[in-house]
Amino acid sequence: MDDDTTTTSTTRNDGYNEYITPQRKRKKRSKVWRELIEGKNVQGEKIATCVHCNSILSAHRDSSTSHLKRHLERCANRPLGLTFEEDSDEENFVFDMNELRKEILNFIVEGGHSFTMVEEQGFRIMIKRATHKFIPFGRATTKRDLLKAYVLERDKLKDLLSNVSGRICLTTDNWKSNHTRHHFICVTSYFVDDSWKLYDRILSITVDNATYNDAMISCLKRRLAPRGGLSCGETLFHVRCCAHIINLIVQKGLTCISGILDKIRSFTKLIIKSSRRSEEFYDCVEKIFHLDVKRKLNLDMHVRWNSTYKMICTSLYFKDVFLHLRSSHASF
Repeated sequence: MDDDTTTTSTTRNDGYNEYITPQRKRKKRSKVWRELIEGKNVQGEKIATCVHCNSILSAHRDSSTSHLKRHLERCANRPLGLTFEEDSDEENFVFDMNELRKEILNFIVEGGHSFTMVEEQGFRIMIKRATHKFIPFGRATTKRDLLKAYVLERDKLKDLLSNVSGRICLTTDNWKSNHTRHHFICVTSYFVDDSWKLYDRILSITVDNATYNDAMISCLKRRLAPRGGLSCGETLFHVRCCAHIINLIVQKGLTCISGILDKIRSFTKLIIKSSRRSEEFYDCVEKIFHLDVKRKLNLDMHVRWNSTYKMICTSLYFKDVFLHLRSSHASF
């Protein structure tokens, strides 16, 4: 029995068809196509029509454009002075390895990436795909580039501050590197421009009430007082951080309920650290107690009293859910 069967190409729908990239027509790079029009003849073959003399030339996909260029050079109707020289910004681009290293360094610094990233195989393959002129370098080179950039920016900042005609206010804070775990003291300066016409003196330094900050302020006073750089008899030099004082007061008061807070933190950690418990918790919130599942559990930070307040408010909102899960689920 002979059956006429037709073979059709079907794409299996596995849930990822929307991510399939359709094949795009390759862009023509040769300059000859500025003066030729691509088309097809009656046989379906690709052709190129000259815009000057309407001559029809073959333009097979696998063939080069040398014969098209020769025709344009000999075309009698082609205006004089036209050339095939490279004239676009992209074609005039000159690769500079030093500039690329600067951009890679900016990427590492702004994203907080490790220096060893430049030695990873995937990174080097990616850059090689972008430009074959890329010269691989290691973390030691990256470190040297960073120190050079630091010295350059440091000198720029010195010149900027030395030309300020007004007073300069400073604030400090601690900063910890995510990679080396080292702690640093960051200093931020605030000043106004020349239009304010203020004198060049330091006004105040705002810091937390830690003992090492008090020691630093005392050292600065001894250095700056002989130079006459302190105003109002040093009374405005050290301004206490109001937000830090409020946090200390609130944290002291919270010690009265420290046992309750520890239980809330422990139960919250138990839920958010496990995807299974978290799913069970929010299922109970929505299906049994009909509460807002968009409201999420959160842990507090000991140095921010407002985060403790938010944690308590959220725990009170889910209080009945906590009690229900603790009594009916062994995992809680």
